[in-house]
Amino acid sequence: MRLPREARSVAPSRSLSVPLITLAILLGLAPANAQVTANPSNLAFGDLQIGNQSTLPVVLTNNGSSVVSITTGLIHGAGFAVTGVTLPIVIGAGQNFTLNVTFAPTADGVYSGNISGSGSSGLIVNLPVTGYGTQSGYSVNLSWQPSTSPEVVGYNVYRAGQAGGPYARINPRLDPNTAYIDCTVLSGEIYYYVTRAVNSAGQESEYSNQTEVMIPEGPNSK
Repeated sequence: MRLPREARSVAPSRSLSVPLITLAILLGLAPANAQVTANPSNLAFGDLQIGNQSTLPVVLTNNGSSVVSITTGLIHGAGFAVTGVTLPIVIGAGQNFTLNVTFAPTADGVYSGNISGSGSSGLIVNLPVTGYGTQSGYSVNLSWQPSTSPEVVGYNVYRAGQAGGPYARINPRLDPNTAYIDCTVLSGEIYYYVTRAVNSAGQESEYSNQTEVMIPEGPNSK
């Protein structure tokens, strides 16, 4: 099995994240004959420090020629809430309705869920929502070149607090992609990352080359 090439990183700027990749957001799912559309079609809150909250609007548009009534829903997924809404939601033909969605992380990690609403005709709207809870207001976005071995089915990501390890795995499940976001970093710390390619039998390669990331000092520094 060939090893993945060295992971790439950039030292964090004054912003809340270390931008290395463009996040791939899930596409919204809806019935083929759906007459209600959502703008945006997916809702990405990005990084948010634990204890804070952020609210974004979603505009539902009835593109059909008849009234739509959403009678059940609306939010599925911890950390997210739809505020100021009472069911049923009735949207006239050619009319809009605005939902205010709030994200309030209570722990580190990736949050995902969806806003869905159904009526007498079945599923009317299904909107994916994502966010990232962070301890320090920073996150580390890692990306690496894929292995060329056809046996590789994914990657594991490891992190250490000192150069050369020991490393601890930080991804909760096998990552089929060549990117990972670490939302559990602390201000003022230095982290060392490596990856391992995994084949279909669950066997791991040796560690990749190590990459180092320094998190700026902040109020959560030790």
